[in-house]
Amino acid sequence: MREIRLRAWDNYNKCFVFFGLNNDDYEICSKRFTEVMQFTGLFDKSCKEIWEGDIVKILPTFIEGKITTPPNEGRKGVVIYDDEKAGFRLKGNFLFHWLWRFEDYDFEVLGNVWEHPHILESK
Repeated sequence: MREIRLRAWDNYNKCFVFFGLNNDDYEICSKRFTEVMQFTGLFDKSCKEIWEGDIVKILPTFIEGKITTPPNEGRKGVVIYDDEKAGFRLKGNFLFHWLWRFEDYDFEVLGNVWEHPHILESK
């Protein structure tokens, strides 16, 4: 079982606060911050952690010696958690995609919606 790790955006100090799932930390952070995000357990091509709220790009990948182009390759999206379906999804200007469907493909974390919202606006 993976460790549940959380972060919250501190709008006053303009930084992320990271914490675990013990009750004291969560209670304090859920009152202080408007949004608490979870680590997906996935990493991008550079071994950077992928979190809710991250902006990621879908990349072509080498599988069994061949370059494989995933659906919507080169597109950007925001990692969200779908409460109804209990899973992480990628939301962009294309259909929603479950992150687990891309386990054989690479992602690149470009930034996040709090520090780099302009990334979503650019092509």
